[in-house]
Amino acid sequence: RINRHLHKRIFHCQAIQNSKINNGNNQKQLRILSNTLQMDVSL
Repeated sequence: RINRHLHKRIFHCQAIQNSKINNGNNQKQLRILSNTLQMDVSL
């Protein structure tokens, strides 16, 4: 279960990196990333 969650989180981070490259809007993506990490911690 822990490994599954970690794999899901890594995959999600990769998806954010790809969209960051596509958008070129780094500040917005970093804010989304920090919000996502805070949600992960609360879970």
